[in-house]
Amino acid sequence: MFRKKNIALNIRPNVLDDNLGLDYNVLPSNSIYYGKFPYRLLFDKDIVFKNIPKHQNLNQYLAALRFEFNDFAGNFNNLYKFLTNSSLRIYISDYKDFLSTLAMYGDWVSEVSGPVSDEHLDLLYDTNIHLDIRPKLWYNKYEYKLDVWASFYAIRNFWISNIAGSNTKWHEKMKDDLDNFLEYVLSQEYNAKISGPGNYGRLNTATLFFNKDEFQEIMTFKNLMIPEYKTKITKAMI
Repeated sequence: MFRKKNIALNIRPNVLDDNLGLDYNVLPSNSIYYGKFPYRLLFDKDIVFKNIPKHQNLNQYLAALRFEFNDFAGNFNNLYKFLTNSSLRIYISDYKDFLSTLAMYGDWVSEVSGPVSDEHLDLLYDTNIHLDIRPKLWYNKYEYKLDVWASFYAIRNFWISNIAGSNTKWHEKMKDDLDNFLEYVLSQEYNAKISGPGNYGRLNTATLFFNKDEFQEIMTFKNLMIPEYKTKITKAMI
């Protein structure tokens, strides 16, 4: 299983207040950022950069801005991270610190991200499921995507077990196992779509799209039929 970063939070975060959507563009977060920060504020560069004094260049202004924010955050209850590389964004651990930052810098904020419901928060804590913030479901109907691919250890073990025979035998065996799994899924009355199988180098891969009703059964058959294949489960968040 391809897992998310472990979460290092002492308490369960607050869900974002619904009223924030009246003043800001609120998006569900796709993770607990860096395993520590439930909330992210994205600044509008055009608005921020209008405030650059004539005697300062961009790097000087950003350094001054970081210094100013670090001073402001001196009384924060918990951790934060202020990044200014590809975009201007602040990651915050504590909900009260998040609200304080909005009160201070709200005029600069273009986007707010965080947990938008208790169900969403449960998904953020589930290290087996990745989240993809999307405008619509895959193919307008599927909420889950399952990527499967042959792990390095599986390939190594197949190769070692067949080292005395043909050097392609392990590859054929893994391809047959994947084909059998996909054929079995197709033979069931699932509302699912399969993309693949394909190849990445010599690694067999496939992608399956399905909904919550089929989730448990498909994962059970995957673990029984191709346990040596790695998986990444992604859920669409609209």
